[in-house]
Amino acid sequence: LYAVCADPPPGYEVTGHNASMDPAEVVNEIAECPTGKAVLGGGAQVVGAGSANFGTLISTSSPASVSRGTFGWRTVIGNLTPTARDIGFRVVCADQLAGFEIVSEDLLVPGNSFGTIAVACNAGTVIGGGLGPVDGNATQEIRQSYPDTGAGQWVGTFRNIPPAERPFRVW
Repeated sequence: LYAVCADPPPGYEVTGHNASMDPAEVVNEIAECPTGKAVLGGGAQVVGAGSANFGTLISTSSPASVSRGTFGWRTVIGNLTPTARDIGFRVVCADQLAGFEIVSEDLLVPGNSFGTIAVACNAGTVIGGGLGPVDGNATQEIRQSYPDTGAGQWVGTFRNIPPAERPFRVW
């Protein structure tokens, strides 16, 4: 497990909300930054469950453009147990960064197969990253996600388990 650390940028804050998740439910939530702030990261946690096997599966964890000037972090999480769970959705925000934008590319992956896609930042900007299935279906797996600094892009490889074609997106 890794974390990227730095001195706090101007306007740094971690915010979010909690939501209940019923047994066998899949929840798609966005933790929003305050208007005018940039999203730096985010995710979800099982609240009050310690550090055991929670029986949950995160299928999407990625930046989201909520509306003009409002960004957040989208997490799709499934509860694979007969026990209700409380989920904490979190987002890391800071004052708007020069050149900040969310760019993405989509890829349709045939059933029972793999696909790799990359997205490049615009000239003069540097990469961040995040990726996940577009629809957050738990039968899709992220196999790799990494910055290709030599090409100035973020690369992701997905596995689509069911026989139906599904969309994937890299941010």
